[in-house]
Amino acid sequence: MISPPAAVKYVSVSWAVFYVLAVLFGAPFFSDFIATAVLATTLTLVSAAPAVLLFDSEEQLLELLVSSFSCENIKTNKESVYLSTSTFAVLGAWAAAAVHPLDWDRWWQRYPLPSLVGCVCGALLGLLVGKKTLKMVQRQKTLATFGAGPFATGDSSGGRFGHYTFDDAPKLLGILLAEFDNTEGPIIKHSVPRGNVNVEATFSFTKGLIIPKPSMFRHSFSLTIKSLGCKVLMFPVGIDHTSYERGRFTFDMAFIVDMTSSAETMYEPIVQKCAEYLIELEMEYNFLTNTKYQNQVLEMMEKMFIELSSKGESVIEITLEDDKIVSLYFKLCPLYRGCEPPEIDYHMVPMFIREVDLTDRLIEKMDVLSQKIIPQIDGINTVREIAISLELDPSLVARCVRNLHFYECVSLVPMFLYYNTYVATERVHDFYKNQKEINECLDFVKIQSITTEDGSEIPMPTPEFSDVFRLYLSMKVCGKNIGDWTDIENPRSMGIDEHRLVQFGMHHQFLRKLSVYPICTVNPGNNSILKACNGKTSLDELSLRHNVEPRTMFEILSETEKFEFVMK
Repeated sequence: MISPPAAVKYVSVSWAVFYVLAVLFGAPFFSDFIATAVLATTLTLVSAAPAVLLFDSEEQLLELLVSSFSCENIKTNKESVYLSTSTFAVLGAWAAAAVHPLDWDRWWQRYPLPSLVGCVCGALLGLLVGKKTLKMVQRQKTLATFGAGPFATGDSSGGRFGHYTFDDAPKLLGILLAEFDNTEGPIIKHSVPRGNVNVEATFSFTKGLIIPKPSMFRHSFSLTIKSLGCKVLMFPVGIDHTSYERGRFTFDMAFIVDMTSSAETMYEPIVQKCAEYLIELEMEYNFLTNTKYQNQVLEMMEKMFIELSSKGESVIEITLEDDKIVSLYFKLCPLYRGCEPPEIDYHMVPMFIREVDLTDRLIEKMDVLSQKIIPQIDGINTVREIAISLELDPSLVARCVRNLHFYECVSLVPMFLYYNTYVATERVHDFYKNQKEINECLDFVKIQSITTEDGSEIPMPTPEFSDVFRLYLSMKVCGKNIGDWTDIENPRSMGIDEHRLVQFGMHHQFLRKLSVYPICTVNPGNNSILKACNGKTSLDELSLRHNVEPRTMFEILSETEKFEFVMK
């Protein structure tokens, strides 16, 4: 809470500012003094008074107001909600004032009643917007630290860090394949889920657009069906060729989404891409018109329906004549999670969150830069270390990793330092029950090999799970940096690499890193370092800015006796 003298000053100034603004926007200066004062008081109570209770100092509030136009600078729940509530309250009061000059001669038009109602309604709307903004910012922060991990549900399988499904992917209601039959006209060829009455019912509403006139071919359309609560996304196609009975084959693979969902913008590119795949398959192999492929068409639709709804991506393999296999790739843009991929810091460690079998066929499809970088991603090396080992510019490696992170192939964890302090989270108990994660962990955290005097490498045995689990639990109330913890626990005597143990725990959120936040106890003046030590900037961030080791930075700040240190 702001100190009482500062609070009185802030509230008084806010009231005066709101009064002056009301007058500048047309309120009478003297004749309706009480009405204008009531409006200014209401705006002050909604927007200024909460700041007195929420913030600890005037500087903290001023910093928020200065940085209010950037979502990235909103650091806490209270700041996000406060800012949106205040902004919408003021905008609501201003917008509602539009009814004052109208000649309707209604009692509720009398000044300042509409502005008061607009202020309150705007504040309520601001609360809702603040929660939405907060959710997006929190997701961005979490993704920047852990990649896709926080959204993962279910067990991992198939690889070192497994595949993940997501519970926030926009859901499909159904997929419909329609064709123009030469005798019956427009018909439903296949639909998924099978036997769903609502999916099939959409055809009666949309068959005019699903199988349209030739001028509408290869254009995206959408139709909202309010009675069914859905929206149908279409991309009709007509293929002209003499092999067809009427010289043309017309079809449309339509996707059905919820009417109130934002999934329309996510699935439109998928609808178009699916149509382009089918055009190529039909022109080369008669994939849609040849009866021997009909089961594969239905299986393709069912797999797309399940996988796009569950994890936002689908890879489908189709077997054609001569046992030729064609792979179709569909993926929703990760922007549906409401966040941009973070900028990649050179000291972050990329870790694969899905199985990557680096076969020759896969590597050949990569660009030259990716062919070099991806094999070096092992969950241990930082972006800078990868760049040094490959003799590349770190910015090029960071760009490649950022692209992999955007498409949720890798997560990012902080660089391992023996100076760091880690604590176990509640999720370590879930780890105890997950046999697949246990197997992955034991394979990853073991000391990979030891080198003998003659230079040969001897592989090490897999450690005991009881030792691994006990080491994780020992961090629950540890409070020591990892260097001191290693001296006490000596994990290498159990065949466990403490570096890998920590990285695996960070990736799966069994562990979290405690950061040290220096707080300046004197007047910072114009000193940039003192200003940065406001309790919001961690010691790691300061060290990276000034290219100093964290331990050295801590010792320098401690010697000045101008700082208090908080660990959180």
